[in-house]
Amino acid sequence: MHLCLIEDDLALAQALTDGLTAADYRVQQVTRGDAGLHMLQTGAFDLAIVDLGLPGLSGMDLVQRLRQSG
Repeated sequence: MHLCLIEDDLALAQALTDGLTAADYRVQQVTRGDAGLHMLQTGAFDLAIVDLGLPGLSGMDLVQRLRQSG
């Protein structure tokens, strides 16, 4: 399973990535909402884990834009 992790807290992002990778998930991680939106629109992911308070674009705005784009 290929996951997109959008989290700006680097320690938390690393802990999540380490745990998910150990459980055999493939994880790509970014720290900004706008970068996460671009990654999700251009890549193939099975699941996105999105922090709500992100720089560049909030997690809620990111999800709303994804839903609007289909």
